[in-house]
Amino acid sequence: MRWRQSFSTILVGKSILLREGLAGILHSADFHILASVSCADDLPASNLQQQQQLFIIVHTGDDFAAAIDQTGSLNKGSYGYRVTWQDDQGGVTGMEFTGDKAIPTASDGQSIQFDNLPATAGPKSIYRTDSSGKGDFRLVGTLQSGTQSSFVDSTADDARSQTVQNTAFSRISNAPRSFVVSLNNVGEVKPSGQAVP
Repeated sequence: MRWRQSFSTILVGKSILLREGLAGILHSADFHILASVSCADDLPASNLQQQQQLFIIVHTGDDFAAAIDQTGSLNKGSYGYRVTWQDDQGGVTGMEFTGDKAIPTASDGQSIQFDNLPATAGPKSIYRTDSSGKGDFRLVGTLQSGTQSSFVDSTADDARSQTVQNTAFSRISNAPRSFVVSLNNVGEVKPSGQAVP
């Protein structure tokens, strides 16, 4: 008889239907669901302290919206971001989150996570303002792989790099990425109407 390891998992997302569907798929693949909550604030702390291996799956939506975490060095405020990369013609292309698209934090000690960043041919650089949402866009991180689509910023304002993004760049609109995931011997997760190759 073959022994199978069980993985402790926490699901976080606003859609209970999505969480319950994913929980069913994961359960059949030997994942133990410790909690399924709509907000990270609802997580049961007692379960988290006892686990050695833990997977946390967070659904933040289908756009470039950011997830706010409770651990980090960001203070209460509103942060402007620029994500830039070199395009195929050697120019700079990117996205900007400022004004009504700036990302607010409700209290001190938080981090901001970006998901669904576009695939690029090369590295992506992430620049951020201070908590006022104004001023210089200073480097807070680089995604070396163009296929990497997530970034977590927990950098305090005074710990940002001295590298400033002040060159003109072509701005793109939201160009969401989509994925088809096939889980062997479990089932398939895919957008409706799409076949898995």
